[in-house]
Amino acid sequence: MRTNLTTANRLWLFAIIAILGAASIGVNGVLTISSSSKTTHNNLETIQLKSKNLLAIENAKMNLLLQVKAFKDALIRGNDPQNYTKYNAEFKQHREAVHEDLVEAKALMKELNIGSEKIDELALLHNQLSDRYQSALDKFDTKDSNSGQKIDLMVKGIDRPALAAMDTLVETSEKEYGTLITEQISFLDETSQSALSQSLAICFTIVLLIIVMALWINRNVMSQLGGDPAYAAGIVKSISEGNLTTAITLKSDDKTSLLAQMHTMQIALRGVIEQIRDASHSLVSSSQQLAASSHQVAVSSTLQSDTSATIAASVEELTYGISQVSGSADEAHQLSSNARDASSSGAIQMQKNITDIKTLLNPFKKPLSPCTNWDLNRKKSTVLSVSFKK
Repeated sequence: MRTNLTTANRLWLFAIIAILGAASIGVNGVLTISSSSKTTHNNLETIQLKSKNLLAIENAKMNLLLQVKAFKDALIRGNDPQNYTKYNAEFKQHREAVHEDLVEAKALMKELNIGSEKIDELALLHNQLSDRYQSALDKFDTKDSNSGQKIDLMVKGIDRPALAAMDTLVETSEKEYGTLITEQISFLDETSQSALSQSLAICFTIVLLIIVMALWINRNVMSQLGGDPAYAAGIVKSISEGNLTTAITLKSDDKTSLLAQMHTMQIALRGVIEQIRDASHSLVSSSQQLAASSHQVAVSSTLQSDTSATIAASVEELTYGISQVSGSADEAHQLSSNARDASSSGAIQMQKNITDIKTLLNPFKKPLSPCTNWDLNRKKSTVLSVSFKK
């Protein structure tokens, strides 16, 4: 399927896909890291609280053991009043420390939304144990060397429930803490594996799209050029240097590529050059004929120049004759004008003479006879004839 996309548009599309691919990888990485970071942060906060809780329970266990040890030290070395006072104070101090550790552990469990029933049971057992230990220490007689043995027999085994509950709580807390650490490590591994899988999938998709786009653009460019760009550049250089005989290799069905158009142009240029060569030969022949015609024209021009000189002399003589004729015509015109004036004067005089004759012939104004009229008309005719003859 052919499209109307130009090579520049294809390259822009290629760049956009590459940019979107890189952006997708980046966004996916950022989202994955953000989600993982948030979950990890929450888990680390939980681990931190668990760690503090476990540490508080461990401290409570240690202080409980130190409390029991201080009690036993008081029984063993309590015959010395100073030692008794010292170990009794240590007993009370460790008792208070255990109580504070258990209170802290209980608060942390509430923050972790974990039931604190075991802490409450342990605190109750600890208080009972501490009270019985303190009651026994109060009964200790520093002056009786067997007092420690007697009191030890009184409290023998009463610390086992509290120590057992403490061990159970510590073991449970350590197990929960270990489970949480394992879950967090598993979550990090799963998140990392998921992010890696998503990144590989996106990278594979983008690489596949880039390969498809590269092949598409390469095919489009090659179809437009009709061959390798270096080969097309060589053909263009050869034609620009005036070499129109270079053979151009084309595909069998190639009629629209650049090389095909160059091949057509090469054939057209060869035809134009052949036409120019033929026209040049015709022009040379025409030039030779024109030279011969020019020679004949020059000879004819020389003869025509001589003839023109003769004609000019004849025209000059004719002009002189015409000038003389013009002068004679002016004289004839003047004579004609004089004759006309004379004729007019003669006609006026004739009229006057006729009037005078009429007066002479009929002085008394009598009517003339027909004979007389005839004679008179005859005389008028004679007089007119005489006048014209004159």
